[in-house]
Amino acid sequence: MIYRDIINEVLRRLREDQITDWSGNLSSANGPTDYHKMVGDFVNDSKYEVEHYWDWQVLRVTSAISTSDGVMSYSLLGADRDFKVLDVIDTSTGTILNQMSSADINTRVFPTANIAKGEPSSYGFNGIDANLDMVVDIWPLPNDTRQINFNVVKPQDKLQLAETHCYVNEQAVILGAYMRALAERGEDGGTQVSVAAGEYVNILSRAVQIDAGKTQMEMTWYAN
Repeated sequence: MIYRDIINEVLRRLREDQITDWSGNLSSANGPTDYHKMVGDFVNDSKYEVEHYWDWQVLRVTSAISTSDGVMSYSLLGADRDFKVLDVIDTSTGTILNQMSSADINTRVFPTANIAKGEPSSYGFNGIDANLDMVVDIWPLPNDTRQINFNVVKPQDKLQLAETHCYVNEQAVILGAYMRALAERGEDGGTQVSVAAGEYVNILSRAVQIDAGKTQMEMTWYAN
């Protein structure tokens, strides 16, 4: 379901006029009212909450770095900053790299005399670069060129364009946005909010059950 249709579904439940003449970016469009745009914000707030509720299959991506001889730090492109690491694999050997803190890596690198080089076995995050990409340190320092894949769960970008599809369960996003709109209005002393919240939790639980069936061996998740 696209962004415009999700907003309209929330508006329909609120018994508000729906958007009929909107294309492009919501923030700069002339057709939608300020209230329409606020509901659009509720949709994005709800989407963000749903995305962080579970490690959804549709949000899994792979970001790779290519190592160089003797270089420790690399920018992790394509993962942004809001992500969860599932695993890190050296594609040359199939080795799963373990996570270390930057402090642990630094104690091995400094002082710089006789720095160990070899097959990477560990990684650690170390801030961001000038382009706001995460910086990752590799240990031991690579002694050749190899590809290291970071398999991560990463939220979809904020919805802005009318025709952009929402990746996660649309029904949960709709109910979450509807719940927020009811709370903003203060309708029925919160009674309708409670009903919407119950439906929202039920939809999320069913969605997780379905998604978990695709990865039955993954009963626990890596904590990074």
